[in-house]
Amino acid sequence: MKNLLSILGIVILTAAIAVGYAIYDFGRPVKTLEITEDRAGSFVIGETKEFLLAKLPEQAYSPQPKPVECPVNWIEVKKMGHTQRQCLLNANEWEVGYGLRELCPEKTDLFTSLFFNDNKLVKIAVRCTKPE
Repeated sequence: MKNLLSILGIVILTAAIAVGYAIYDFGRPVKTLEITEDRAGSFVIGETKEFLLAKLPEQAYSPQPKPVECPVNWIEVKKMGHTQRQCLLNANEWEVGYGLRELCPEKTDLFTSLFFNDNKLVKIAVRCTKPE
C-alpha cells in the first residue's frame, strides 16, 4: 500500500510540474521584433495615422490604452464613425488586427503594435507566442 501511495504521489507531482510548466510556457514569446526603419508588411515607418487609415481600409486597430470615450475595443477602419476615428487619432499606440503573419513562425499567435510620435509611425513591435 505504501508503494502504491508513493507511486501515486510521484504521478501527481509530475503532473503538477507539467501543468505548471505549460502555464509558464504559455504566452512566452517565441520571437519578438522591433522595426524602427523601413517597413514591415504594409506598414512603413514615417507614415502618418491619417495615411494608414486611408491606405488600409480593411484593417482593424485597437487604441492603447483604450480611451473611455471609445465605445468598442477593436475599430474596423471601413466601419468606424467620427468618435472611433478620433480615438485612434488621439492614441499613440495601436494594436493591429490583421497582417504581418509572415514575420512569425507557423503555428504561433501574432501580436503587433504600432507606436506613433508626432502623429508618425516610429516603431512596429511584433510578438509571436505559442498558441493558446
